[in-house]
Amino acid sequence: ITGSTSKSMFAHFLLRNKSEIWAGTEDGLYVYELLTHNTFHYTYESTNPFSLSDNSLQCIYRDRDGGIWIGSYFGGIDYMPQRQYIVESFFPRNDMDNSISGRHVREMVEDSTGTIWIGTEDGGLNTFNPATRQFTHIAESNNFSNIHGLCVVGKNIWVGTFGNGLKIIDSTTHRVVASYTVANTPGSLADNNVFSICSSGDKVYVGLLGGLSYYDMHTGRFESDTVVKGHIITHILCDSHNNLWAASYGQGLYMRPRGAKRWKLYSNSDKRHNISSDRVLSVTEDSRHRIWVATEGGGVNLLDRKADTFRRVPIPVY
Repeated sequence: ITGSTSKSMFAHFLLRNKSEIWAGTEDGLYVYELLTHNTFHYTYESTNPFSLSDNSLQCIYRDRDGGIWIGSYFGGIDYMPQRQYIVESFFPRNDMDNSISGRHVREMVEDSTGTIWIGTEDGGLNTFNPATRQFTHIAESNNFSNIHGLCVVGKNIWVGTFGNGLKIIDSTTHRVVASYTVANTPGSLADNNVFSICSSGDKVYVGLLGGLSYYDMHTGRFESDTVVKGHIITHILCDSHNNLWAASYGQGLYMRPRGAKRWKLYSNSDKRHNISSDRVLSVTEDSRHRIWVATEGGGVNLLDRKADTFRRVPIPVY
């Protein structure tokens, strides 16, 4: 982010909200208006009860009602109603039943009933019921409390953990119906550290500490990709054209077109297919099918489809 300190260059996650780009960083929330090019910067304020609860932001999610949910590293969850910049914060409380179980919020998804599933790195898995405004801790997640990836696949929630493999949870019963960990057998999960999950057709892709694999729904087997093997895959996106994007930490951004077998790599060292930093943290697609990338050390990038390269978006400091 142009002109910002080194901390705010860590753009963890991006969200397109109407004509705005929301960037969660190590230095709070930046909201960039695409039409006016104005930037608004929101941070934690100790004397303001309606400010963000923390400056280190991990994830941003927009629910079906247009509300924005922001997961932080130390402050739990912040919620902003649609078109309002008033923050309601949720964090673990000993004096209140049905509060969230962790402060380090990593990932959020919404199932078909409108229930929001929240993965934390220090308190396992939670759900939030918008009607009752209550959190429910998924008891079985006490066995895998460090959660990094979530994905809704049918009626199940796929949960990626750090160190405990992949768990499949029935969204109705909240019970684990399947568990996958590393095993010395063909077709097993290749790594117990799962950072990102993405479903596309009959395959579920998982980004791992040591590469990329996919689960074939027909065969019930995992297959590992040989090109991105050994790389840390921080985020996966299956876009509206069924192209597969794999963000890596240190190697750049991989893209495999629909139906193709070969990957294209966007890297900082490649002048033709360039990206501002090879430490890619997330990749997202907006309603106009544009591809946005958040990086560590390189700010925000937008894909120039005509030139087939990424260009850094000059979001100025507010």
